[in-house]
Amino acid sequence: MRPYVAVTDHGRDKFWNEIDHLPDATPPDAVKKAVESAGFPEGAGDIRYASRVAGGGSLGRPRYVAIAEWNGGRIFREAKALVPSAWNWAHNNSSTHSRFLDLANGRHRSPDPFLRVHDNFIVRRMAADARKINLRDDADAVNSARMVTAMGFDLGAIHAADERGRHAIRRDLDKARRGDDWLYEAARDVADAVNADYDEWRRDGRVKR
Repeated sequence: MRPYVAVTDHGRDKFWNEIDHLPDATPPDAVKKAVESAGFPEGAGDIRYASRVAGGGSLGRPRYVAIAEWNGGRIFREAKALVPSAWNWAHNNSSTHSRFLDLANGRHRSPDPFLRVHDNFIVRRMAADARKINLRDDADAVNSARMVTAMGFDLGAIHAADERGRHAIRRDLDKARRGDDWLYEAARDVADAVNADYDEWRRDGRVKR
């Protein structure tokens, strides 16, 4: 993972150049309160708010950033709208309760002390060396396979942290008669369904590639 985590001087300059060119924005008061709740260090000033579009899973959600000057450098916070889990929709559950922080701060994680949820906005710190890792097209297959395995263990740890869920999963696996490729086939079916939904969304004219 080190090649994907380490940031060169060029990468750091590129990161801040992209931030500097984000368009100014005037976020709602709820967003400003959410950013303030994340706790800029004492003495931070010259706060600039901007809008940002990033990622694929959060397209369409309001997303704002706040950049501030502090001790001769800059610090960066992002506020992104928190929406109910699609699991609730799929199971006709009208609950708006989010387990986002439960998962992020669970015993299977190393919690980020700057991560907050305030007025239905997720607030997190970001920097050139504190960001989502994006695998490039040239990521080698061996490392990718190791990473997928590590991700599988991480997901397993999330479920294992819930005692009731852990026992329910083990009972299901013990009773069910599935072939060796059942998980792969299920993942492929889900991927096909997601792609079909996205293609339908594009045909409606809501997004262009």
